[in-house]
Formats: sequence, structure tokens, C-alpha cells
Amino acid sequence: MPPQARQILQLIDASGPFPFSRDGIVYHDNSGALPHHNDAWYHEYTVAGSGIPGRGPRRIVCGSDSTCFWTPDHYPTFKRIIR
Repeated sequence: MPPQARQILQLIDASGPFPFSRDGIVYHDNSGALPHHNDAWYHEYTVAGSGIPGRGPRRIVCGSDSTCFWTPDHYPTFKRIIR
């Protein structure tokens, strides 16, 4: 996980402010890649700095229980973040 992701985790813990207006929106796990929960359980946050303009593909997705996952490729792969 890049250093920018650790910075976003700190913002998540502090409830913001976030750099992108869409940070914190509900993430709908339509692929079933994450542990199953109700539809409003997960929220997504942008991890910028990948050399791609705008939000890029990197995200942190966190559940309502503060369990978070890292995806470098806009959702095909997830790895649980151990804090």
C-alpha cells in the first residue's frame, strides 16, 4: 500500500475532510468480493497519486465496523488492511 493510502486511513479515522467530493459514498459490492453485509455497510475513499489524472483507480473501502480493504485496481482485487 502506498504512503498516500496511510494518509487516507488517518482521514477516515478523523472523519475527514476528504480531498474528493465522492469520498465516503456507499460502495455497492456487486461482485461479492468482500464479506457479505447489507448494502450500506461499505464506503469508498480515493487514494490519489497514481499518476493518473482525477481520482484514478486506487481506493480504500471500509465497513461500518472499521474493517478496511485496499484495492489498487478499482475493485477487481482487494486486500484487507491490518492496522
